[in-house]
Amino acid sequence: MHSIFAIFLSLPGGMPIPKNGIILWIFLTGISGLSAHFCLTSALRCAPVTTVAPMEFIRLPAIAIVGTILYSEPITFSLFLGSIFILVGNSLNIYWKDARS
Repeated sequence: MHSIFAIFLSLPGGMPIPKNGIILWIFLTGISGLSAHFCLTSALRCAPVTTVAPMEFIRLPAIAIVGTILYSEPITFSLFLGSIFILVGNSLNIYWKDARS
């Protein structure tokens, strides 16, 4: 999927060619993304998805803090509300899965 999207971005008028100073950051972002996918697929081999998926949402507070510190993004009520919905939904999913077992 990423290759197909990249082809469309590389067409004339698509994504501009990055400057030399940013190539390293693009490379590091790609390596980080690949390692995140590798870690997730490795975790899914070791544990059921109902256990691994909620752990993915632990990143939410970390991303909110990084956004606030690095990008001056405000922490809003909607962030907390969305976080609560995600955590409650995943908790219910785990509870119902355990109750059926």
